[in-house]
Amino acid sequence: MRPNLLLFILLLIPCAGWAKCGGSGIYVLSSSNHLNKNGWIVLEFYETNQAAIPELNKKRPIYLQSENEKVPLVPVEVLQGEFRVTQVILKPGTSLKVNETYVLHIDSLSQQEGTVDNDRWNSVTNIYEPFEFQIFNKVDSLKPEMKGIPKEMDFRYKKFGCGPAAYVDFKLAGIDHSDFFTRVIVRNKATGKTTDYLVALKNGVVSVGHGMCGGPFRGIGNNCEVRFELDDQSGNASEFTSWIAFKDR
Repeated sequence: MRPNLLLFILLLIPCAGWAKCGGSGIYVLSSSNHLNKNGWIVLEFYETNQAAIPELNKKRPIYLQSENEKVPLVPVEVLQGEFRVTQVILKPGTSLKVNETYVLHIDSLSQQEGTVDNDRWNSVTNIYEPFEFQIFNKVDSLKPEMKGIPKEMDFRYKKFGCGPAAYVDFKLAGIDHSDFFTRVIVRNKATGKTTDYLVALKNGVVSVGHGMCGGPFRGIGNNCEVRFELDDQSGNASEFTSWIAFKDR
């Protein structure tokens, strides 16, 4: 799956060795424009937009709007990454109507933070479009099923002007009746500190790490270990795998 852009404003400060990235953005993790009747939504808040999370449904209402109704979205869980990113998992506060189309809104965003009225980039038409969900007449209560044991495939490291990007790729497969994501938990073996985050599965590969300007995991060395769970977009989860040590490198 590929995360779709809900809104994104990225202002890069010119890099000169030590220079820092700046900017803001809010992303929808799912690549699908459909939700089951019991569907959930995952948003990722980047850099300065993370400050909006405690204000959701206070100063900043977040909801789904159809032609006939407004449905509030209720935060279920907040997952804080290690490098400028935080996710919020949300569920509808009331039932969604089958075959209705709902547009995702966050009110009271500043001009710098962007607007959700024209928020998803369509690479075919080259215009921004509202992020919409059509509701299926389906309730999914079945857990995703992971197929086999995830296997470490590759380590990718690349230096950029504002810092390196580093990822460890794992091969992973699963099946479900809804769109699903991979819940990744990384644990520092010395301190016991854990970080968990939802990561999109792309062509059977889940990438654990961070980009040049942000990402969920900084600790991906041999002093850390990782385990995986499949979480679907209807709130169901598989069993966790056992802990897997990162390879020496």
